Parts: sequence; C-alpha cells; structure tokens
Amino acid sequence: MRNKDNLLELELYPSTQITVVDANWITHAPRNGDDRIDTDRLNWVIRYWTGEPYNSDPVWEHVATGVSVVLETELRRRCFEVTKQQFPEAHIPILMARLGSEVGTRGGLIAPFLRRLNDTDIELLYLMRDAEFHDAEVIREIAAHADSGFLGRLMAMNEAWKSPDFRPWGRMFKVRAQHKGRFSLPSVHQAMVNNTGV
Repeated sequence: MRNKDNLLELELYPSTQITVVDANWITHAPRNGDDRIDTDRLNWVIRYWTGEPYNSDPVWEHVATGVSVVLETELRRRCFEVTKQQFPEAHIPILMARLGSEVGTRGGLIAPFLRRLNDTDIELLYLMRDAEFHDAEVIREIAAHADSGFLGRLMAMNEAWKSPDFRPWGRMFKVRAQHKGRFSLPSVHQAMVNNTGV
C-alpha cells in the first residue's frame, strides 16, 4: 500500500519529454540468485518503457530529466534544518540556498553527475549550484527576504565558510563485462546543463 505521508507536491521543469511508466515492471522483474535483476531475461523492459501497465493496479511513475522544486515552504524549511544539522560548518551556504529557493531561484540546487575516470571506473559526485548568488537581481531579491538580515549578520561574522561536503554520498562504479557496446558519459558541464539547467 502506498504511504501518502511520503508524497509531496513538486513543480517540475523538464528539459525533455516526460515518460510515464508502471514501476511494477521493476518490482516484479525476474531476479537471479543474488536477488539482482536477471540481465539474461530483459524482455519486459520494452513493455516498461512503452508505458504498458504491468497489471490492473499500476504504480505510475514519471521519469524526467530536469529540475523539480518542492512547493511547500514548511517542508523546505524542515529539509533546511536537517541539512544544517548534517553540515554544521556549511550553515551560511545552506541558508543562502534556502532563501534562494524561497525567492524563486535555483541557487543552492544540488546536482548529481557521473565522471568517467578510465575504461572501467565511473564516479558519482554532487555539485552545488551557486551561479545565481553572483547575479545582481537575485542578490536584490534575497536582500528583500525577511531572513536576509540574519544571513547578513552571519556573513559579517564569518569571513570564510565551507560548502557542504558531499563526498560521503559519492560512489565508485565499475563497467562490467556484461555491458555490451560503447558506454559514453557527458562532460561535467553537460551533466550540469542537463540536471540543473545551468
């Protein structure tokens, strides 16, 4: 049964067409001995990507490339508090990100990207977007925010501050022999363009 407490309203800015698919295909995909999807039995994948329902009780998901924004301000502020606890030395850029989101910019948005290190190793990393914080109009909008005075005092008391350290969430992956054909990854710049609209 789906837990409605886990649902939230998003505003989506897709950069490509949205694909609507039934997640049940993945949930009930054939597995091998170690409970991974059996890559020798993938005849269901086409039916998944064409949007065919698995059964009479589909679990529809929207697959999109782009940016989504959490609309509920209270939920965003709760996320801010959790993030601030996780990265206590990065409280200034985290507050800037919160205020940036509340004035309608994408400043502070976190984007994942993949970096190919060699023929077999791929690294998952995260970047925090800060371009908007150098834009005069965005700076004016943040300055007009009710909490901008607090941000200003923090910045005045701290000549330097740290960005959140996302390295513990990074991962290394290996391209295994079962992968057939060429495997290409976009550049870091292209990944940021695709994921954050830079």
